[in-house]
Amino acid sequence: MTHSEDKNNFFDDNFGESSLSTKELFDTLQWSVLQQEVIAEIIPLLSKDSEISSENIKESLKKIVTVSGEPVAIYKIDTAQSQFIQKGKYCEQHEDQNSLFPDDMHYQSDENIIKLLRSTQVIHLSDNTSDTQPLQNYFVRHFDFKDGSWWIFPVQIKDKVYGLLVVRNPNLNTVNNLLFSFYKSVALVFAQAFDRVAVIAANKDMLTRVDKANKLKTAFLTNISHEVRTPVNSIVGFSDLLADPDLTIDEREEFINLITQSSRNLVRMFDNIIDASKLRSEQMRFRQEWKNVNSILNELETDVDEKQSETHTDKVFIQFDKLKEDRETDVYVDVFRLKQVINILLENAQEHTKEGSIEIGAKLEKEELVFFVKDSGKGIDKDKQSEIFNLFESEEHAFTFESGGSGLGLSIAKEMIEQMGGTLWFDSELNKGTTFYLGFPDRFFKVKKAEGKKEEGSSDNWSTKTILIAEDVEFNYIFLREIIAPTGANVIWAKNGVEACQAVDENSDIDLILMDLQMPEMNGYEAAAYIKDKKPHIPIIAQTAFMMANEDEKCFKIGCNDFLSKPIRPRQLLKTIGKHFK
Repeated sequence: MTHSEDKNNFFDDNFGESSLSTKELFDTLQWSVLQQEVIAEIIPLLSKDSEISSENIKESLKKIVTVSGEPVAIYKIDTAQSQFIQKGKYCEQHEDQNSLFPDDMHYQSDENIIKLLRSTQVIHLSDNTSDTQPLQNYFVRHFDFKDGSWWIFPVQIKDKVYGLLVVRNPNLNTVNNLLFSFYKSVALVFAQAFDRVAVIAANKDMLTRVDKANKLKTAFLTNISHEVRTPVNSIVGFSDLLADPDLTIDEREEFINLITQSSRNLVRMFDNIIDASKLRSEQMRFRQEWKNVNSILNELETDVDEKQSETHTDKVFIQFDKLKEDRETDVYVDVFRLKQVINILLENAQEHTKEGSIEIGAKLEKEELVFFVKDSGKGIDKDKQSEIFNLFESEEHAFTFESGGSGLGLSIAKEMIEQMGGTLWFDSELNKGTTFYLGFPDRFFKVKKAEGKKEEGSSDNWSTKTILIAEDVEFNYIFLREIIAPTGANVIWAKNGVEACQAVDENSDIDLILMDLQMPEMNGYEAAAYIKDKKPHIPIIAQTAFMMANEDEKCFKIGCNDFLSKPIRPRQLLKTIGKHFK
């Protein structure tokens, strides 16, 4: 049923009395009822499935055309490709249906087409169209208006544009036009249908992600259960064996070394879990500073030598390749986190290199400073290389379990390096070895000519120094005291924060404070804040086993000069103290 222009406009511009006859008024009202019936019929067609089929779109357009007889098409937006894609058209009498509506319409990002459509009810194209309007200019490129006008209705809901409803040459003249209102209603129906499909797709995606997260959680808990039991079994088992009075000295030493190694593996695993949690929740803070590259490698070499002497491993040779001494290279990093990443890569290399060599070093390449860890181990299969940095997915869990971790190490390493401004990648060949690279662009390092080295005093003779240990647990105090004893330093014990503050007030000879953060009466945070207010020149090294997010950041805020997490290793403690005595 097609109505002419005069029947469309049965209301005058002033909404006055109808100028139509009773029959004409009846016909127009009947036509209005037909519009509502068509809308009622297309709603179920567009909403009965989770996806809108092309058949249902075509059937809906066919019903729409029965109202006016004008060609009509529906377009859906593809923001990823910056285009409108035709999803269906219906032309009842047009001779060239295929050329009437283009299959797609591309737009440039700087045209702001979507933003303009949000504030537009309809775009009208005709031979009177001005070329000054951006939207008209855009659509003029796609529709020929010389032999008729076009009306383009945005398909949108709640400022979300889903597409376009395009009608050729309808009899639309005023805002009060019934046909105009009909097409606006149709555009809204399509918008609601597309919105419903988008919500369903988003819910499906969310359910998929939740399901994946649950599977990862299960994998994580399974992995953690396995990894916790392994070192705990060693610690408990060998501790029981140590009770045997008939053990030889060599056997007792071997069991103690195994207990120590298992304890460190357990601590490292929990550290990784905490770091992964910090990274995922964006709670990890980096304290980047300029540090000499060779100094970092020297510190790593010292740590490696210590570990090798403890574990007595001699099947794998570890060597360091440092930068040339004729120039000094400084890198802007969080030194602690960089060393942590390199240690993760070293442990990974050791687990996959039963015999052979591992090389750790740094090199300058064009506009990049690159640290590397190279091993001659078993390598990584090409089919598995894309999974290496994914949580719990490295070589279908086999890689994770063999490397004695919880599936977190390499993932943590990559995230840390990227948050410090660098990149982490690797090359690997099966049965020949793997090399991991840590690259930093030129803004993160500087090179200068090396200056003469200054003589440094020995750091193991502190007979003139006084160290205050604020620690409420006597066992922990004795442990720290025995580590410091060979240096000759005078040690004072404060059992809580109050005693620590009193000791500082009464003793002007205190050169350094080891401050436990969790103490009765007054905790380490309060004591450190009090001491720094009174005597800011005294260095305070915070120590805690309370491994919460940003614990170190809180310490530095109140004025602590350094931070150590328990369990504390002797060499680590002495090196940290020595740094503040130089």
